[in-house]
Amino acid sequence: MPFLKANTSFHEIDTTEGFDKTFDAITKLVEPTVIHIRVDSVSTDLRQEMIENLVQNHGFVNLDVNILIKDENERKTEIGLEFLSMTSLGKNITGEMIVRMLKKIIYSGQDDRNKFILTSFPDIIDHAREFEKSCSHITAMIYAVSKEPIVEIKNNNLSVFNLDAMFQKNYKLRIIDEWNYRTFQEKLGNKIDFGVVHGRSLSGKSEVCSQIKKLMGYKVIDMK
Repeated sequence: MPFLKANTSFHEIDTTEGFDKTFDAITKLVEPTVIHIRVDSVSTDLRQEMIENLVQNHGFVNLDVNILIKDENERKTEIGLEFLSMTSLGKNITGEMIVRMLKKIIYSGQDDRNKFILTSFPDIIDHAREFEKSCSHITAMIYAVSKEPIVEIKNNNLSVFNLDAMFQKNYKLRIIDEWNYRTFQEKLGNKIDFGVVHGRSLSGKSEVCSQIKKLMGYKVIDMK
């Protein structure tokens, strides 16, 4: 196992905590992290700041659907020709077609990319459902706003245009009013815990750290 961990994309899954937690752990390894960032009318600069930081510093890939569609059209790919055919007939490009395009990019295997930002998509519930059915779960919808909005669900009604309410109901709507990566990670449920192991020479610090790493999955940072 140490050899596999060091030389391959091997992952170890703890199966002692029941099927649901085991399956969630497997899903997190297989499925990418996908977020969708939305804004109010005055917070576009904050969204741009978030996207630039996530792309430049944290390994995210920004998938701007409008730019991707234009690129597929210009290159006259198979899906691009389908887009051109639909628009020439005066029809809207369907969510299913957009998801097929995104799925091809997300699961291309290029550079082990597994963190993505969806821009300009989805805008309605049907598109979000199509994406989650045919491509991947959306980890969270981030609302980049200067003032926290109130999302109200009346009579459990989720209309076709009520995308915000859908994510709110599924506990996946996250509000961010200023850019901070640690806050962003916590909003996604990825809290980082730190502990300090301190002692005199030969007191057993290395062994304690080794056991914590082995039993609890911590990463050891040696200050030397």
